[in-house]
Amino acid sequence: MYNIMFNINIIILMLPILIVIAILIFLISGGIHKIDEGHVGIYWRGGALVSTVTDPGYHLMLPLVTSYANIQVSVQTDRVENIPV
Repeated sequence: MYNIMFNINIIILMLPILIVIAILIFLISGGIHKIDEGHVGIYWRGGALVSTVTDPGYHLMLPLVTSYANIQVSVQTDRVENIPV
């Protein structure tokens, strides 16, 4: 009987710690994103455009609150050939 009560008490004490760890894992995994080379990242928080622009690389953001987009800033040259006259 003592062993069962001891195990239940450990589980009850560990539950808040496990919940915090699960929330941290969710925030970190959902918040890491990559901005590609030749692009910049722009962000929206709550639907409003944020003034922060990020350079290429890995960045963190708050998932479910902040969204982002890769915007190409490098020059792209297209060549059009064989246009009928």
